[in-house]
Amino acid sequence: MGIKQHNGNTKADRLAELKIRSPSIQLIKFGAIGLNAIIFSPLLIAADTGSQYGTNITINEGDRITGDTADPSGNLYGVMTPAGNTPGNINLGNDVTVNVNDASGYAKGIIIQGKNSSLTANRLTVDVVGQTSAIGINLIGDYTHADLGTGSTIKSNDDGIIIGHSSTLTATQFTIENSNGIGLTINDYGTSVDLGSGSKITTDGSTGVYIGGLNGNNANGAARFTATDLTIDVQGYSAMGINVQKNSVVDLGTNSSIKTNGDNAHGLWSFGQVSANALTVDVTGAAANGVEVRGGTTTIGADSHISSAQGGGLVTSGSDATINFSGTAAQRNSIFSGGSYGASAQTATAVVNMQNTDITVDRNGSLALGLWALSGGRITGDSLAITGAAGARGIYAMTNSQIDLTSDLVIDMSTPDQMAIATQHDDGYAASRINASGRMLINGSVLSKGGLINLDMHPGSVWTGSSLSDNVNGGKTGRCNE
Repeated sequence: MGIKQHNGNTKADRLAELKIRSPSIQLIKFGAIGLNAIIFSPLLIAADTGSQYGTNITINEGDRITGDTADPSGNLYGVMTPAGNTPGNINLGNDVTVNVNDASGYAKGIIIQGKNSSLTANRLTVDVVGQTSAIGINLIGDYTHADLGTGSTIKSNDDGIIIGHSSTLTATQFTIENSNGIGLTINDYGTSVDLGSGSKITTDGSTGVYIGGLNGNNANGAARFTATDLTIDVQGYSAMGINVQKNSVVDLGTNSSIKTNGDNAHGLWSFGQVSANALTVDVTGAAANGVEVRGGTTTIGADSHISSAQGGGLVTSGSDATINFSGTAAQRNSIFSGGSYGASAQTATAVVNMQNTDITVDRNGSLALGLWALSGGRITGDSLAITGAAGARGIYAMTNSQIDLTSDLVIDMSTPDQMAIATQHDDGYAASRINASGRMLINGSVLSKGGLINLDMHPGSVWTGSSLSDNVNGGKTGRCNE
């Protein structure tokens, strides 16, 4: 219970060291403690108040703000600062509540418009409902800073938080619950959000987090989003967990999780720079990919697990798109796909690098690929294990692509005649290449059609299955080292 008992006598004069900071009771020592030394100060009682507007606003602890005033556009708001170059200083203290319910328009919780403004709060609750739209917090002013402390909550029936113009927001154990709109939107160069540890974003009908350093002054640097032990849970068609655009840097720390439920609702979609360790991504909708990188580099560390019930696990497609998916011997990563593929590189400069990873594909008897390289894409793997259910193929390369595998390699298909490794011939393309070197345990067959397959099998390797080559472009080669 956090109480430590010490042996020995406790003398009355030790009470002088006790400091009680309660606003209702103070103990004062006048030589001896007695009832005449107890001073009762008035209790602070939470008050109800209406909309707040101005450049300097201070609200008492526990007060409740109810939006009852409309802005020039006729929309109700809770707290608002004037636009322009005059900074606003908004102190909402502890346990303040902001409620706005606009039955006919756009409900706005907290709107900070002045340049270099500040917003401070702790355990803040904002709850907005609008007929046409709503926003919990909107940081519009240039270089605004918001510190929402610990345990604040934003609820909205549209957008949760929008921040831009090189502003910053910090919070921890933070909660966003919203529907229809985006949970957290981070716009413009230099804008940053740090949600500390243990925050949660839940949206119904749209994306959890959107970040894009696409406008403003590029001298302010990339837009940034940082969190650890973050939970994102979204539902809806094309409702992505995190949408990362160019000039954006995202650090998801350790033990973050992303869950989506909706067709085309990818877990992580990125054109920027993303890093995470012990990341969990679970997507269930049709054609929803776990992690899709269209540009930039996404680096995912050990003890990370990607699951896509009806789509691909990892995919790179686009200019200089790279995924580094690196488990360790002690903390292996995993990919499950009930859709088209486990991991895929799909354009000429697209790369997927994997280490210490277990890949399972099971499409209920339909075609699925464990590793799939096409259109010049490249996949590298070190210490991989691939399990393919009926109808699946383990490793597949086509249209001038390459797959390179090293160290221990396990490929376990449902039967030995299922395709474990294969290349495909495509007119107008150079031969695709599959190279593997190390100790191999292969249950399945090898087929080279218009491609090059080189298996350098180290001592202890076991291959159960058959091989076939059309001898085009050199066909299949194999070597077993004794």
